Amino acid sequence: MKGLRRFSMLIVWGVLFFNAGSSAEAQGISQEVSVRLTEWRITMDKALFKPGEIVFNTQNQGKHVHELVVIQTDLLADHFTVEGGRVKESKVGSVIGEIEGIPPRLGATLALNLSAGNYVLFCNNLEEGAILGHYQQGMRISFKVESSHE
Repeated sequence: MKGLRRFSMLIVWGVLFFNAGSSAEAQGISQEVSVRLTEWRITMDKALFKPGEIVFNTQNQGKHVHELVVIQTDLLADHFTVEGGRVKESKVGSVIGEIEGIPPRLGATLALNLSAGNYVLFCNNLEEGAILGHYQQGMRISFKVESSHE
């Protein structure tokens, strides 16, 4: 009986150990990322994800209203088409999600189900009377979703 109990414990341990290494997507677990918006930057606490739900916890730590646009694209983040101070979103990729009008010192959350590919976060705001938009001033950052990410 003692041998059977040990064998059962080994099986349970093996199942727990094996499941701990499986992907977030397979387990249905959301991946979270902290995104910080300031003048004139976007920062993320990580830039590589597995396919599945990604939750963007966004904080505007700047003095201006900002937005967060998530676009899937194979273009480099600083090679987007700009007209009139704003990115021409339809010309640079597929917009997957967006948070508009995040006031200074406040935050917002966006949850998206992303497949493998290259993505860019950027702010597409343009201050009244300004020539350069937030994107042109540096508010953009790339990230990647890879199936093989461990």
